[in-house]
Amino acid sequence: MATSSEDDIFVELWYEDWTKEKKGKVFSICLEYSNEKLFKEHFPEWEHYKECHKDFFEIESRPDFNDLFFQKDADNHYFAGVYIDPDDELGSLQRFFENEKINKIIKNKKITFSDPGEELATQRIQQVLARVGQGKYRDDMLNLWDKACSVTGCTIKESLVASHAKPWRDCKPAEKINARNGLLLAAHLDALFDKFLITFDEDWKIKIAPHLESECKRIGITPEMMVKYEKLKKQDQAEVQNFLKEHRRRFNEKQKS
Repeated sequence: MATSSEDDIFVELWYEDWTKEKKGKVFSICLEYSNEKLFKEHFPEWEHYKECHKDFFEIESRPDFNDLFFQKDADNHYFAGVYIDPDDELGSLQRFFENEKINKIIKNKKITFSDPGEELATQRIQQVLARVGQGKYRDDMLNLWDKACSVTGCTIKESLVASHAKPWRDCKPAEKINARNGLLLAAHLDALFDKFLITFDEDWKIKIAPHLESECKRIGITPEMMVKYEKLKKQDQAEVQNFLKEHRRRFNEKQKS
């Protein structure tokens, strides 16, 4: 169980045994609240769930995969989630995050991914959850940059990559899905940005690894390039630059090695 402040919302993974229903062991993913008022604001329909004893609500039978369920535990935590179809894990998780109500909450509240490292939360589920997080990251990045490369302005969606400034593996949970942690880049720029062979300075101008400058010109990457930062609000500019500072540090280290 995640520990949280009053208004925090956590994304939780559960592993449950429904053998009495002959449905076996299944995973679920849900939003966890400790604030009753906030939960009821987001999910007023939860009141329709049966009260089993006192003020503890539980699910009498497992809903169908991908159907939204609500629950309240004995410690006054509230949950809204879905059970994950084992034959379509990624699809289940995507439908959870794409649910209109869930999606609106995630976009307007700070969401924390709790540590899913329970013994029965398998590596496979963790990987699927990471993939969904990356999908959300890309969607948010596309919206942030008006669906165009932040440097070239290219709008071919298939060629655009949401590039992390701070690598995914080193990110805290919230940083992994923060669209300001990086840039939306055309594939050829992403390939070099991801390997710290190019970066962008405090004035948004590109910096190219010295040993690649001549070769980069062959693929249209020139020292005059810069991020079209004017698209962003001032607050977003500052946050992107904060992540780029870390990227520049790693770029500089790579040039010394």
